[in-house]
Parts: sequence; structure tokens; C-alpha cells
Amino acid sequence: MKTTCFLLGFFPVFLFSQTKAGNVSGELIQADGSKFSVRVISRSQLQITGCSNPHVDTLLRTLLLTRISRKYLRHLITSASETRLNVSDKIGIMLRDGKYRLIAGITGPENDELTPLIPEVSNLRLISKRKNKVFSKNTIELFRGSIFYFQDSTMKLDSTNVALFDFERNELITDFSMDTIPIEPIMYPDKMYQNMTELYYFAGIHEIRHTTPSNIFLQRVKKDPEEDAFLLERKVFRKRKQIQKKGVKYPG
Repeated sequence: MKTTCFLLGFFPVFLFSQTKAGNVSGELIQADGSKFSVRVISRSQLQITGCSNPHVDTLLRTLLLTRISRKYLRHLITSASETRLNVSDKIGIMLRDGKYRLIAGITGPENDELTPLIPEVSNLRLISKRKNKVFSKNTIELFRGSIFYFQDSTMKLDSTNVALFDFERNELITDFSMDTIPIEPIMYPDKMYQNMTELYYFAGIHEIRHTTPSNIFLQRVKKDPEEDAFLLERKVFRKRKQIQKKGVKYPG
């Protein structure tokens, strides 16, 4: 089951070593299959080597901004799951319950019925062996285009700049015409991400939450995992002003 980050108003492989708090390293695989390394040096320093996607680079650095985002960054790096990480320029749209909604991100394995569950080893692992499971392979994708569309809804939409997902079928729709697809209004436009920093921070935490054992357990018992992720997002949304003041730091 795909889990999404609806806009209010959806392969890194990690071989990690950990020596002390604040010093975590791992090897990730990008959407194009190439590897790059990530090392958390301190609360404010992140070393990224070999990453060819500047938006993925910025996403990871944004997750250094606060204590809670660093916790989810650490989970991402040390998870037992092989997770594809991508930041796309496309506009994300999800078909669910007969309605088309703008989404900021999407997370989940290509086939949750066939993807095996394995024990988690990250900092967010659970004591319960029955619940401490994650998908062996996972995908996280954020959509930068969704922010641009929210800022300018007159943008022309077509199959070249839209990623359209069918929630029930758990698949990407490739044959469609935007002329016949009405997009639902944003439910809470005041809570909408205003820029890329907010997208990477809030949607990043939201989507990474969907890769944790506690959230995956909700998926397994047929409960809605979105409420769990939204509760976390609403909590961190209180740091909105703090996030804007800090900004992302680059080396050099």
C-alpha cells in the first residue's frame, strides 16, 4: 500500500556504521542506481559524497535543522530497508476514493504483498519482534512541482509534468488526459508548504515516518497509517518559523 503526504488544504541502500552519537554514516543508492555516501558529523554538519541530484542533497541537509528531523534522518540512514530516495520536478496527484488530490510525496514498496518484511535495526526500532518489521525495499519520492502548481494553478498539466498514482491499485497511471481530471481544492491552504525548505522538512519527515516499524505495523493491521504521520507533521509544524530562520547550511 502506498502512503502519501497530501498537500494540506507522496534506491538508497544503507550500509551503515555508527561509532557515537552524532556520528552516523551510510551508503545510499539514488533513483538512477548510483551510490553516494552520507555522514552525519554533528548536529549541524552533514557530509555527502557522490550525490548527483542536488535536490536530494538539499533534502538530506534540511533534515539536520531540528532534533526531531535529525532523528528521522538517522533512521533513514541506518534502516535495514533498501529505500529508493528521489526528489522529482513533477506534480504529484493521487486518485483515491474517486477524487484527485495534489500530493507532496509518496512512500511504499512497489508491491507490499510480495515485498518481504525484515527486522529493523535503526534508532526507531521497536522492542516487540512482531511489530519491529520494515519492508525489505521501499521508495520515498517528493514532488517539487506540486509546490509550483500550488503557487500558480494556471500551469498547464499533462502527462509530461504530472505523476498520477492510483491508490487502490497501488500503481502509477501512465495513460491519462488531464483535460478530464478535476483536482480537488486544497483543504487547508494556510497549512500548505510555502517553499522548498518546508517541503523537504515537513513532507520529508512525514514520508520517512511511513518507513518506520510502528507506521508499517498500522499498514499491516489494515489501519490508516496517514493519521499517524499527520499527527507527527502537525507536531513539527509548530516549528515553522524556526525552520525559516535557520535555513540549510552547506559546507565551505
